[in-house]
Amino acid sequence: MKLIGATGSHVGNVREANQDRVFFGGLIAALADGMGGHQGGERAAELAIAEFEISGDMLTEGELVEVVMEANRQVHDHAAEHGLPGMGTTLVALALHDDETITVANVGDSRAYWLRGDYMGQVTEDHSFVEDLVRQGRLKPEEAAIHPQRNILTRAVGIGSEVEVDRFPIPEPMIGDRFLLCSDGLFNELPEEQILEILLDAGDVNTTAKSLIEAALETPCRDNVTVAVVDLVEDDDPALDGQSSRLTTTKPITAPVPVVSKSRLHEPGAAPTAGSEEVDNGGGTGTLLLEEGEEPTEDPELFLDTTELEVVEAPPRETPEPRRARGALAMGVLTFVLISTLILGGLFLAMTIARSGFHVVQESDDLVIYEGRRDGFLGFDPVRLDDAVFEDIGQLTDTESALIEQSVDSRQEAEALIADLLRAREAAADDAASSSSASSEPNEPAADDAEGEQGNLPSSAEDTGDAGDSGGTEDSLGLRPSTGS
Repeated sequence: MKLIGATGSHVGNVREANQDRVFFGGLIAALADGMGGHQGGERAAELAIAEFEISGDMLTEGELVEVVMEANRQVHDHAAEHGLPGMGTTLVALALHDDETITVANVGDSRAYWLRGDYMGQVTEDHSFVEDLVRQGRLKPEEAAIHPQRNILTRAVGIGSEVEVDRFPIPEPMIGDRFLLCSDGLFNELPEEQILEILLDAGDVNTTAKSLIEAALETPCRDNVTVAVVDLVEDDDPALDGQSSRLTTTKPITAPVPVVSKSRLHEPGAAPTAGSEEVDNGGGTGTLLLEEGEEPTEDPELFLDTTELEVVEAPPRETPEPRRARGALAMGVLTFVLISTLILGGLFLAMTIARSGFHVVQESDDLVIYEGRRDGFLGFDPVRLDDAVFEDIGQLTDTESALIEQSVDSRQEAEALIADLLRAREAAADDAASSSSASSEPNEPAADDAEGEQGNLPSSAEDTGDAGDSGGTEDSLGLRPSTGS
């Protein structure tokens, strides 16, 4: 049983630099998506992938996790030495072991998918703020896909001196299984149904990797997009002849690290209708689907019910833990869950407070509406509404600046502030124009000419009555005659 793989990466349609790195070495595949700016992100991804390039070509499950931890130490130390705060990377890796099992390790939100037959499952779990909310039932998956904070990670390589690594054992891989490692530049742009269609129809690994990237580039593709497509083949598969490992040296690695997590695989399409029986598949538990009337055998052909499968590490049965140890473990898990819930709840509350209200900001000659508190809150900044930009307003007076200083409860009220400012500016301009026009008209007759003016008054009572009936009609000089006694 061997692996055959192909990799591909593209800067995308928006970014100027590619901070993704990917590697395939015959029995190992790894992908990293760097973060922390141009220098930090690229270097973090390079350092992480370098650990796989110098590792042995046959890793155990524990050794795979230790390589990820060593990558974390390298990135963290480099950031401290060179003053690069926020430098880090996601990391997802896959290794085929000498017992013909496979393990996937993951930190961050780069993903691994597993394709068997017509079913595809997401092996890894995203370590992101919105995915934590989805797992808690506080956010729907469709809301998470467009959430403004969907790129905030809760775990990444290099951010701390230590890192928790999720590992996902796949105890019974089969010839023909296909795996996809990818950065968020792929699954944020393409729906999973389209990814599945390409994995099924594109052909060999090289063609598939190219097709996935080309499909992503047909979208806005606002991020780097990187993939590694890996197939499980027979030892004598002809495709292996043209593929050689890039691994060159062997590095001693310590004993396995007890880091365990769950993987929930899901099926995009409809599940087949068949009977099911719980089975133990050697270190993990799952559901074996049987055709109607079929009896289980010692080595059945697996059709995975990917809506129910959970891959977990089972404790040794021959050495059960003492009751006190189990109680301490349960208390530790409960404490961890409570602390995590408090932290995530605090982050969610801080984000909610930071995003409350609206305000107007002057940027050059434009006015822009922002959602959130003017100064942000606990690291969460207000969001600029790019569809609420009022251009070429010009510089504001002190009075106008004071008008937009206030915060309001809705976007409509913020737009009303700008409308009030423009109306006030227009009214002031009209008043200025009226004053200028009045100052340019001829002066009214002086008091000394009163006698002459009386000559212009009506000469009879009939004429005076007509003027009164007209409601005060202006005379030829533009004056309004008085209608009093």
